[in-house]
Amino acid sequence: MPKPKVIKKRLTPRIDAVSVLYSVDNQPLENWDTKVRNGHIKRIHDEELQCMVLQLKGAMLDTTYITTPSFPKNELNMSLPILVLVIKNVNEPVSFEIQVVDGTGIRRRFRLGTGFTEMNLKPYTCALPLKLQPGWNYLQINLPDILWKSYGTAYSETSRVMIHPNCLLQRIYFCDRICAPEQMPKEFKSYSAYCTP
Repeated sequence: MPKPKVIKKRLTPRIDAVSVLYSVDNQPLENWDTKVRNGHIKRIHDEELQCMVLQLKGAMLDTTYITTPSFPKNELNMSLPILVLVIKNVNEPVSFEIQVVDGTGIRRRFRLGTGFTEMNLKPYTCALPLKLQPGWNYLQINLPDILWKSYGTAYSETSRVMIHPNCLLQRIYFCDRICAPEQMPKEFKSYSAYCTP
């Protein structure tokens, strides 16, 4: 009698992810502080995603921003190593900052911007060039990797995130690995079908 055929199904390990901004929420900036001077931060409808997104626009990058946590003395204490931004290139300068704590307890600040042409490394701050494709970008930042390549130290946690103009944002979240958008849980996928709250 022939043995029954065994079908092996490869299971995809669950992806751990924590959202810190979702533009469709009723109060997307509930845990963020905002500063606006010579610009604006508002929600607008994006035709491509068919949902509300957050628009950051400003004449100068440093005078308009959003930052989390909302209180200066608070920290995110986020140990997940991958920062993901679903961000739209509006063909204007844009930058964002990530403050991390390394394995030795030292705070480092990375600033990524389209206005930078090369890496500028200082003892506690590092500026990195940012290149965005036209339209919507699924941007994944491997924090342990850039920390190791810049300072030769291990990643411990992210304490703060700050976003400067000019861009549209649909979501910002942390996850435990680099992965394609379609591998993410349904609630994290950035397609129009998943934009409705």
